[in-house]
Amino acid sequence: MYYRNVFTVAAKAVIIGRENKMLLLHRSKEEMAKTHPSQSSVWDLPGGSVKFSETVLEGLLREVKEETNLNVNVLTPFSVYDSIRERHHVTIINYLCTYKSGKVLVSREHSYYKWVSRNDMIDLGVPAWLIRTYEKALMLKDQVDKNN
Repeated sequence: MYYRNVFTVAAKAVIIGRENKMLLLHRSKEEMAKTHPSQSSVWDLPGGSVKFSETVLEGLLREVKEETNLNVNVLTPFSVYDSIRERHHVTIINYLCTYKSGKVLVSREHSYYKWVSRNDMIDLGVPAWLIRTYEKALMLKDQVDKNN
């Protein structure tokens, strides 16, 4: 049997809301069972794969709406990384976003959500990479706020 290699581009939203808290989604058991770049982490950022003929920004906004029901302001992309597994390569672009409007309603991919600070993340056992992403997003947000 032949298995082809798969390459995907994904966009993730680091959404900063009131009191500089970040939105985290808790992945459902069904979602955890699927193949993911970070299968061991129950916490995730809103976002996902970009569809063919969709821009990365369009894919980001679609995924955020599907997974959270929120409208966000997209400020800037701020990190890019690759997850390479056997026969599957995902390039993930993180975007700094701020809350614009809406009430969070999670999709079936997630069981619940939390708006969290750094200390909340430590208490929840959030992976270090996600805490670093949050810290980097806050620094960038401060720079953007100062320039506006």
